[in-house]
Amino acid sequence: MNEVAKIRLYQVDQKVHPKVILAACAGTLIEFYDFTVYGYLAVTIGRLFFPGGDTAAATLSALAVFAIAFFIRPIGGLIFGHLGDRLGRRNVLSITILLMGTATTVMGILPTYASVGIGATIAVVLLRLVQGAAAGGELGGALTYIAESVPARKRAFLTSFTQIGSHGSAALAAVVVAVVTSSVSQKQFLSWGWRIPLLIALPMAAVGLFIRMRLEDTPEFRAIQSEGRVARSPIMRTLSEGYPALFRIWGLVTLQVMSGYFCVTFLYIYFSQFLGFSAKSAYWATAIMVAIGISTLPLFGRLSDRWGRKPLLRSAAAGWLVLVYPVLMLMGTGSYGLALLGAVILFTLNCAYACPAFAVVTELLPTRFRYTGAALGINVPLALFGGSAPYLSAWLIEHTGSTRSPAFVIAAAALLSLFTTTKLPETAGRGLQA
Repeated sequence: MNEVAKIRLYQVDQKVHPKVILAACAGTLIEFYDFTVYGYLAVTIGRLFFPGGDTAAATLSALAVFAIAFFIRPIGGLIFGHLGDRLGRRNVLSITILLMGTATTVMGILPTYASVGIGATIAVVLLRLVQGAAAGGELGGALTYIAESVPARKRAFLTSFTQIGSHGSAALAAVVVAVVTSSVSQKQFLSWGWRIPLLIALPMAAVGLFIRMRLEDTPEFRAIQSEGRVARSPIMRTLSEGYPALFRIWGLVTLQVMSGYFCVTFLYIYFSQFLGFSAKSAYWATAIMVAIGISTLPLFGRLSDRWGRKPLLRSAAAGWLVLVYPVLMLMGTGSYGLALLGAVILFTLNCAYACPAFAVVTELLPTRFRYTGAALGINVPLALFGGSAPYLSAWLIEHTGSTRSPAFVIAAAALLSLFTTTKLPETAGRGLQA
């Protein structure tokens, strides 16, 4: 049998140590808190670091910098994926959380444009690039770590905890910003309060680093390492052998990242600037939406493990296609309760799609270049569609005058996903490729 096609089946009674799940979930939560909190501070950062225009222009500038971090993510994914496939998953995941925490902390102590001029703006851009590179190595690595450490029959359920971490970071960031804005005046928040959510990154990163450094590497990686089958050039192997899987992953992940960042990043701006609710109401709406959504992730993971990946992927994608426009109409009625209900519906669809989608990412790739392939498979759509989703949504609303206009681009991504699932093998319950 060809080495690429070898399959290693997990024993059905394999036990998963809780610290494996804790390390992946907590580490991802901490790292993506650092990455996501910028989005909730975008309006404030726009005023402090991108002056010279009206509020809408400053916000668009800050969101453009938010998007820039995504364009560096594939490069970060290639670098850290290569290292993860060569040196091990644990070591690289420790490096990414250290980089992210450092960059976010430094951003929290930066002088503003009013103090040092254009240098402050440049510093924000550079720090976002560091955050983007670190984030590029995080999610693919965390998914790989859990997938290689758990039994096949529970893979979607247990990899869903990485999504609890990444999406939970949005709720945590929203709550932190909401508490700070509720505790200080608007003048105090603009003066120094905005720094608090960023400076919290330092102790959080220290905790995450401590947790990850206590882990062993995955059984799958240690097996190929002991057999001397670690890939010398994971990037070249990914591009030469893994390109069919990459195209399928890109087709699946596009809907996930576009809808996900529309929900967890843009909906705050949607509530506060386009629907007319207060900033505090927008923060709490985001936190409630994410908290309800992530509580469904283990359920959808169980369903994916029982029913298969493709049925849940198709159902969730069809839900986006059919519901996104009427739900945005519902949110635009002027009722805060209906707007919140609409946000919960959309984010629950996102969670239903995430569980099977990210399990499939790990199942389509072999161990020898799984980290690199997962990082590249996730981060290319993120670079093209995830980071730009908030900016594109704001731009569409500004230029069309319709708060429902973002529905069309998300519906297009749903159509792409439905097409991709027709080319997808069913991978639920199968052992991972070695």
